[in-house]
This record gives sequence, C-alpha cells and structure tokens, in this order.
Amino acid sequence: MQNKITIQILDRSPRNLRDSMTAGHLPTVVIMILLATLKKKRHKAYQINVLFQLIFNMIMERLKNWEGAVKNVSSAESVRTIFDLCRLKKYLLFLIILITTNPDVNAVIISPTDSNIQYMGRWDHSIPSAPTMAWSGGAITVNFNGTGIKATLDGDNGPDNRSETFRTVIDDDYSTTHTFSVSGYGSGAEYTLASGLTSDVHKLVIMKETYDDWGHSAVFYGFDVTGTGLVAPPANPSFKLDVYGDSNAAGSNIGSENNSSGTGQYFSFPFIAGRALGAQVHNQSVGGETISGSHSRYTRYGWWDTDPEWDFNLYTPDVVVVELGANDVSSPQSSMIADHNAFLDDLRSTYPSAHICLFNGYGWDFNEPANYTADLVASRGDPNMSSVIHPWVFGQWHGAEYEHAGMARYLVEHLENVLGITAPNAIDVMDGFGRDGDVANGSFEAVAPFGGYGWRFFLDSRVNRVYDPIGAKNGNYYLSLSNGAPSFHTIPAVSSEGITVTVWMRGAIGGDNVDITIDFRDQSMGGRNSGFTPIAPYTETKTLTVDWVQYSITAIAPATGNPIFGSRITFTADSGNTVYIDDIKRIPTEPTPTPTVPVTPTSTPSDFVVNINTSREMYQEGDMFRLTTEIFNPFNALIVEEYIILDVYGAYFFYPGWTESVDSEWWGLPTQMFNQTILEFIWPEVAGQANELTFWIGLVEPGTVNILGSVDHARFGYY
Repeated sequence: MQNKITIQILDRSPRNLRDSMTAGHLPTVVIMILLATLKKKRHKAYQINVLFQLIFNMIMERLKNWEGAVKNVSSAESVRTIFDLCRLKKYLLFLIILITTNPDVNAVIISPTDSNIQYMGRWDHSIPSAPTMAWSGGAITVNFNGTGIKATLDGDNGPDNRSETFRTVIDDDYSTTHTFSVSGYGSGAEYTLASGLTSDVHKLVIMKETYDDWGHSAVFYGFDVTGTGLVAPPANPSFKLDVYGDSNAAGSNIGSENNSSGTGQYFSFPFIAGRALGAQVHNQSVGGETISGSHSRYTRYGWWDTDPEWDFNLYTPDVVVVELGANDVSSPQSSMIADHNAFLDDLRSTYPSAHICLFNGYGWDFNEPANYTADLVASRGDPNMSSVIHPWVFGQWHGAEYEHAGMARYLVEHLENVLGITAPNAIDVMDGFGRDGDVANGSFEAVAPFGGYGWRFFLDSRVNRVYDPIGAKNGNYYLSLSNGAPSFHTIPAVSSEGITVTVWMRGAIGGDNVDITIDFRDQSMGGRNSGFTPIAPYTETKTLTVDWVQYSITAIAPATGNPIFGSRITFTADSGNTVYIDDIKRIPTEPTPTPTVPVTPTSTPSDFVVNINTSREMYQEGDMFRLTTEIFNPFNALIVEEYIILDVYGAYFFYPGWTESVDSEWWGLPTQMFNQTILEFIWPEVAGQANELTFWIGLVEPGTVNILGSVDHARFGYY
C-alpha cells in the first residue's frame, strides 16, 4: 500500500523537476529541499520517502540511458556525457548516505485513525486526525512490528502552553518503563517511545499520567514505526471499570513517599485493580475533587469541556467506583450524605445495570465518609450497590505506589466477593498493606517501580536496602540504618490492642544501639486534626552484637480517649551507629481489657511450657552473657503479662528496668514456640566471685491471678 501511494505522488510530481532530471541535471535546489526536510522532526516522513525515491529513480533512469553513450568518446558531447555520468554517481552516493543515516526514511507513518490502535479513556475524536484527551489515565495500546516507535504529541490544545507527563510501557516490562514531559500548545513534537528493540512484534502502552491543565487537552497526531508497522492489537478486555475520584484515584504524588513528586496513573489503584481484573478503565479523577464537583462534571470529556458531552453509549461499565468525600470533611455529614445520594441517583440512571461501589479510606479525618458509607448503601436498598473501606496508613501524605497496590487489593477482593468473580491476574505492584495484621515486606524482598519498599523514607541517604543473599537473615535483602536514620511503617490497630513486633537485628560493630518505638494514631492520622501527634509512644533501646539476634517489643493501645485506628512502628539507629534489620513481623493478637495491677498469683494447671536459660553457668571477664527465654503456647495467640526477676541473695530486681520496684511486660504471645533474647553483653571485669544467682520467669493471664504454665529459673555465677 505504501508503494502504491508513492507511485501516485511520483506521477503528480512537478514536471519541471522530472524534466530537469531527465536532462541530466540534479538541481541544487532539490538537495537543499532534501536537507531542509531532514532537519524537521516530523513533517510527513512519507514526503522524505517520496523525494528520495523520485531522485533515485531519475538518476537510475538517466544512467541506463547513458549506458551505451559512454562507449564512444571521440566527440566533445560524449566527454560532457561522461562528466554528467560521474556527477550523477556522486549524487547517487550522497543519496545512499542520506538514506542509510536517516532513521525516519524507513519509518512507517501511522495515522490516529488506524484500526489497529486501541484507545482507552474518554478520547475526543471530533478531529479524527488529532484526537484529544483531558483526564489523566487516557491510554493507547498497540502491537507493532519493528525496532522502534515514536509518537507526535501536544501537551495542551489551548493557549496556556502547559506540559503533561506521559508514561510508556513496552512488553509489560516495568523495569524499562519511563515517563517523559510533553510540551504545550502547538509544538507537535515527536517523542521517541522505544528504540533499539529486537526486530519483532512488541506491545506498547502509552498513558497520560497527569492532568496539569484542567482547561485543555493533550493531542495525539500519530506514530512513526521503525519497521513494518502495526499488527492486530491485543484483545480488548470485555470487563469495564469507570472511576470517579479525587487525588487518591488521580494518583497524586504516587511516585514519592512525602508528596514531593511523581503524580501518575499507571501504578495508581484504579489501573492496578484494572489489570488484576483484566479490565478496561476510564478514570475521571482529579486532585481536590469533591462529591458535588465530580457530580457536576461526570458527563464531560474534561474538567471544562461542557460541549460536546461524553456519549455514554461508547462505554458501558460493569463496575462504577466512586472514591470521593475526603475533600468534603469540613462540611456537615448530612450535606455529604445528600451530595452522595444525588450523585448516586444520577449514576444509577446513567448506568442501570452496573454495580456501583463506594470506595473510601478510614483514618483521614473524624468526619470522613467511611463513617457512613455502609449505612448509606443499606438505606438505598439497591442490591447492585456496595461499599468498602481501606486503611489510611500513609499519614499526612498521598499514598505511594505500594500503598495504591494495597488499595487495589482491597477493591479487587471486595469485587470478587460481591460479584462472585475471580480476578484473572495477580496484583502486579508490591503491596504495601500488611495482611492479617502483619507488617508489609518485613524482609524487604519486594520493591515498587519507583524504588520504595513500604518503609519510609527510602530516599534518605542514611537508609539503604542492601542486597546480600549470604549475609541476610531471611531472603536476599536487609535494611541498613546509620547515624540517626529512622525507618517506619504503619499498620491498622484498634483501642486496647496489643502490638508485638519481632525483628532480627545486628550491628556493624558490637554495642551499636537501635531504638524501637511503637506509637498509636487516632482516626485523624491523616494529620488534619490530632493525627500528627503520636499517642502513647513506647520505646525500647536494643544493644546489638555483630550476629543476627531476634528481639521483640510490645505495646498496648490505649483503651480511653479517641478510638485508635493505627499504629506506627519505627526503628532508629543511634547517632554514629549502623544497624542492620531483617525479618520484621507483627504477632497478631486480640484486643485486651485495660490492664490492672494483679494480686499475688496462685498457680493453676496449664499446658504452657516456660523456660529461661543463661548461655553458661559460670562467667569470667570476656565471656558472652546471653539470657534467653523459650515459651511454648499450644493455644491461640493471646496477650500475657511476663515477670522476669533477678534474685541476688534475696534482693529482687524486676525486668525490664531491673529495679526493685515490681514490674512486668505485656506482650502478644504467638501460637507454638516463641523465643526471646532478654540480655546479651560481654561479661566485664568484676571483683570477687558469686554463685547461686537466679533468674526467674513466670507468665500471668492479664487481669487474673492465673499463672500460665510453670515458673522456671536459671542459676549462674561468676569468678
């Protein structure tokens, strides 16, 4: 088809150019035109092909005609013919060099109207040769046969001259994905999306990641493929999602952990969920959006695009997701509910058969929609409507990519349950939400595409995820913290709940210290009210050796005050110290009553096994002293109160402070065997000697006088 088009254009070429070529002259102006054309990034590459073919054909035709003339060199005319022949050969060589050094010469031009282009989102095709896209998340998918592909784009079809960010993904390989900025109005610039690929069929997804200019739209003018062109696109998913949301659904600051940069859609929860469900996704979301604002704009191609309106016959979703209300919390709840109902009325009228799902986070504000969405859905009596909430564990920031993966999991699992479907694909981004009460990525094995791994802040130069398959305690990676660096992770929690965390740690040198802190946050942990202020923070300092040792810490969420919604776990290396951390786990426990001071316990039979051990019986200077416990729990996980007492000839010192005041620790006891390291140090130089020093251990059921299992002891001495 390309050759036929070329022939037609050649036949219409200017007669004076053909005549001048036939006369044996290659006008300088032709070369000038050729060079000027090559300097342009994209002015119809087929015109370049036409010029090359025109000149090449004319030269070859003239050479053929002169083939016999060069045999007779007796006349001046023949000499001039030979001179012209040499000059044509020079031009032919120049032409070949141009052809072989200009990559655009062999490019196949793909029009936006090509049937092998797959569009996703509310693209406006009013001008077929230049379709526009306003909302972020608009995408194009193609399969192309070749080694490279370019696209010509405008970032803005209006006078504001704004730029937009696009992302490309080749062959679903996230390791090579990249973003690029598309210039604003009237640039029509060509952008390289991929180059240097194998000469084969490749899949390209190009997605509009941002919506920086709410008044205008990006423009797509077509592709240049270095190769043979497009082939049939991937099968278009039949399952369809439609999303209306605010900055969370718009992927605001998704590529950072502190709202610093990286807004995008490809790794936001609507599209992670869409890929898991094997679905198309239309996403009409923008930062700062309110319930009523989205309602007023849901019929539009873009924020300001009132004419024409979107044709809902072009896309009939199976599921409509409404993720709105976080920007309405300053309004009375009655107003929020009224706005939700008004929008839901119109959505149900527009989508009579779609399942409508209200999707919100809890932990942003005391007046958030998560407080009422379940009751709202129940009050409407619509059997094809539901609500689901996810934990807001990203504090005062927007969620990063790994937290969007967690949100996507909540949404996908909910839809699987209410619709009776099975998602055909797994969540394809590291999930930053822990499962079943545990932390996420406690061994640091996974990483999100932007580089974060679920424990903030990975860009701190004092924090490093270390690849060390031999030296890691579990898996191939561990976390290194140095010189006062913190790293923290937030999990859901409730009032009165015990949070027990176990972790393996070692120091760069013996004696390095690390602080472990567990604190709690109320419903406004998004920071709008009291959420910035930690509640009941509890810290223990651990002194490390150069060997991996497991440590634990337990804190109990307050039972009074504002209800608890989350708990933050923080590790902080002491100044000048370097510590290594691996295999962090949260031991699930049930909420417990408010602790009370127990009376002297009396023993009752139990199947618990409780042991305490010292590393040796007698110590001298330089020996490693290690005090450990072993507890076997044959029942479900529960909260226990642990007493460890050092008996020095009738003087009793209570752990963890080792004072003579009665003291104990509350912590979550997991099922089966649980080991603790209580003390670990190098025995110092001590005057004199002693023996029959004794450590005692006993576990008590909180709020009762019942001892769990037997009381054990370990004796030791020194010389």
